[in-house]
Amino acid sequence: METKLKHWIVFLFCISTVQSIAQKPIEQSQKKRNKSIFDVFLNYEIDNHSFIKSNKFETFKNVRDTGCLCLPDSIYISYDSILYGVQRFTYNSDGSINNVLNQTWNTNNLTWINNTLYTLTYDGNGNMVNLLRKVWNNASSIWVNSSQENYTYDASGSMASFLPQNWDNNNSLWVNSQQYIDYTWNAYGNNLSHINQFWNNSSLSWINKYKYINTFDNNENPLIKLTQKWVDSTSTWENYKQDVYTWDSLGTNISSAEQWWWPDSAIWVYGFHSTQTNIYNADGLLINMFYNYWGGTLNPTQYEYTFTYDANGNLLNLMSVRLNGSIWVNNSNNTFTYDTFGNEISALYQSWVINAWQNYQYTTHSYDSCGNLLTSSNQQATNPVELNQYFYPLSCNNAPQGIKSINNTNELKIFPNPANENIIIEDNQSIIRSILIYNTLGELMLQLPSKNISQQGIDISMLNSGVYFIHLLSHDGSVGVKKFVKN
Repeated sequence: METKLKHWIVFLFCISTVQSIAQKPIEQSQKKRNKSIFDVFLNYEIDNHSFIKSNKFETFKNVRDTGCLCLPDSIYISYDSILYGVQRFTYNSDGSINNVLNQTWNTNNLTWINNTLYTLTYDGNGNMVNLLRKVWNNASSIWVNSSQENYTYDASGSMASFLPQNWDNNNSLWVNSQQYIDYTWNAYGNNLSHINQFWNNSSLSWINKYKYINTFDNNENPLIKLTQKWVDSTSTWENYKQDVYTWDSLGTNISSAEQWWWPDSAIWVYGFHSTQTNIYNADGLLINMFYNYWGGTLNPTQYEYTFTYDANGNLLNLMSVRLNGSIWVNNSNNTFTYDTFGNEISALYQSWVINAWQNYQYTTHSYDSCGNLLTSSNQQATNPVELNQYFYPLSCNNAPQGIKSINNTNELKIFPNPANENIIIEDNQSIIRSILIYNTLGELMLQLPSKNISQQGIDISMLNSGVYFIHLLSHDGSVGVKKFVKN
């Protein structure tokens, strides 16, 4: 798996989510609408088998027809026009991140104060094997270890284990807490199983905690996600929890249920469960969705979602209503605008309060002629306006050697699209080397292991509903982008 993880990002867009959303992209034969930003986060958590971003790092690469491919030198952050901080980046010759330096602005003496420093180490295949985080000690003016993340890979380049550690400054050693091991994968790159272990300080050994087992249908949609826990007294795995799913013919989820194992009776007991009915138009776009949710009550919470699109299949408006007694009342209203290339330039999020729509978040974005992100702003309620400004080297219009755009994006295929839990990607021209998935804000949402094959399945169940861009880096150095929709 190619895990060349890139930049730190300090802004978080707290976008409200809905239970389901779908949009079928309309492919344009005359004009590619490639997303202009790559971003890869360095600090993440493991959820079953995928790397999930937690707003730490990102990288930007433009793969538009213009040939621009830019990595920012720095990102400046301000609040209500007051300068706050900066992230500065250095790169290896292949474009992977070497170091990320985070600094804050001292308004008293007008100087930059060191904050954190991240250093990345890779193996010969470009897989990140270590991420070291240091913090600045103002008293001694030196960098001090804080935490690190260690990774191993199997012969095919898939992740085999993940070990996070914290630095014990008093004893000058790395301290274990938990680890994830024994990853297994199917032919489409979906995780079949892995084990979570906790460190026992008394015995100085690893103790089994949880085992995760996943099964999929023929379309790579998950059917059961089973969690088992380790029983010390019998030295065996015992059922603990499972999530069960069903799907319609278009690959859209129609039911999901959380079940808990009752060991005394040896039966599964329902926790929450949900059902939904999806209505599509002639183009395959989801226009209405009726959602029922049981969370420990006899009567479900009921929502209806209505979707509106432009001629290019971009989501313009998403409105929801909920059933209050026997009356449907307004719930949320989200409105989006885009530029001619399909990049989102604004998003307004509203909720229904006392018989009127109330704004609670507004985001905007601007781009240069190549599609590189120049500014992103985010405003929530009475919070200060956060503005992020991106600066690129003067030579950013020259693509780094060895990286090129895929000439024929028709060779890239994604199905099903829209999808809910899984998609399958296929590149008939070359072998897939790295797989990255971004939302419309240019934020990395997933980085997945590649199986060094031309076709691979991806579990997207942990993504919020919405529009995403999948970026594929092939072994020949070419980069391709396709748009898909998560229901």
